[in-house]
Amino acid sequence: HITNAVNQAFENYQQHQLKASAGCFGFFGQSQNKSKEMQEGEKLCASIQTEPDVENKITAINHFLTQNNQPVSRDSFASFLFSELRLIPESPWENSELEEVIQRYHRNDSVPY
Repeated sequence: HITNAVNQAFENYQQHQLKASAGCFGFFGQSQNKSKEMQEGEKLCASIQTEPDVENKITAINHFLTQNNQPVSRDSFASFLFSELRLIPESPWENSELEEVIQRYHRNDSVPY
């Protein structure tokens, strides 16, 4: 479930970025930032796909979501990712808000589940 959610989020994010770049000149000014975000998303997808342990996947995702330099706008990959993760039944993210996860992570330096 987690791997599928990460992959779906990245696919949705890519499609959103393609639409934004086709119709908005402002996107080109942000292309360097978006390309870095795209690269980070690709790295996360690859690491989640090759990681067999669910707890390690959860830790990697929570770390990704709570990085200090991680953009959390509604157009960010983090936002697309969290939207998919919170749909996974009985997951650490089910029915949570991204801000809650970030606060828990920073309070505990990890999110115990």
